[in-house]
Amino acid sequence: MGREGAPTARSNLPSGNRTRSDCLTVSDSHEQEKLPPDFFVPSFSVYRPVLATEEMIDFHGQLESLFDRLPYKVQPLGSMAIRLLEQHQLIGVFRDANVEAYADEMHDVSDGVKKGLQQQVKGQPKELKMPTGGLYPFGNRNKSVGIVPGGWKGFKARYADTDKKGNPIFNSRIVSETSLIVGALAQMYASEYEKDDEMVENDELTEVDMRPLFARTPHLKVARKTRGRKISSKEVSELNGQIGEIMPSEIPLFDPIIQLRLDRDKEGFYHDPLGRRVNYKNLIRLRNPEEYGRLLHGNLDDNGH
Repeated sequence: MGREGAPTARSNLPSGNRTRSDCLTVSDSHEQEKLPPDFFVPSFSVYRPVLATEEMIDFHGQLESLFDRLPYKVQPLGSMAIRLLEQHQLIGVFRDANVEAYADEMHDVSDGVKKGLQQQVKGQPKELKMPTGGLYPFGNRNKSVGIVPGGWKGFKARYADTDKKGNPIFNSRIVSETSLIVGALAQMYASEYEKDDEMVENDELTEVDMRPLFARTPHLKVARKTRGRKISSKEVSELNGQIGEIMPSEIPLFDPIIQLRLDRDKEGFYHDPLGRRVNYKNLIRLRNPEEYGRLLHGNLDDNGH
């Protein structure tokens, strides 16, 4: 399923000749073409990685000691992060909508997200401290455990922008940054393809519903259960007691980082609608880490839960 002469999921037009009506389903007299279940979705994730300060290195070591006696695997410190956009969830909304995303579109969206986030962090410290709340189970079959930001009440709640000292409020920043990201995606894949009565008449729009990207709680994954059933309420209570005793009151995070996967084979390039090769960077930082570079352990990948 490609762009060079083949039909797309958005229309029966040859690829490379899309119009505003390309996001339409077929009429009621025909069945909508179904994409194969394993079709590749160009995508990206956005996350704020944990800074490996001495306190966090010590906390991570205590987690390893604690979980060494339990059927859990601790998340590597270099992979700990708050994810503003999870790659597997973004892929999921396209699969649910049966819509094919194109690499050049996703590249454009990620570039817009980068510029928007750069404006948001401009003049702000590169380190953002997350107040720690409780631990909760997350992910596929509730097999992972993560720390939720203190005071989190959902994306629709109202949070102050700064505290009494003028420092940015973590939850407010997370809402603002996530809203920018999801808004950019919605603008490309929903608003761009508004219905035009003269063009489509009785056909229906195939819109990609981005709302599920808000239907989650931001969290810092600390461990994954490797054996047994899903994490029970009793286990969660016990873990809260054990980890709560060693958990820092705040966890330092760096600027948002964008991670792209625009080609299936991870070769770092794709072909645009005219067949031209386009190289892209896998990891994009908003600002030079400078003195924080030594506190960033490795590169993250979106391995889900």
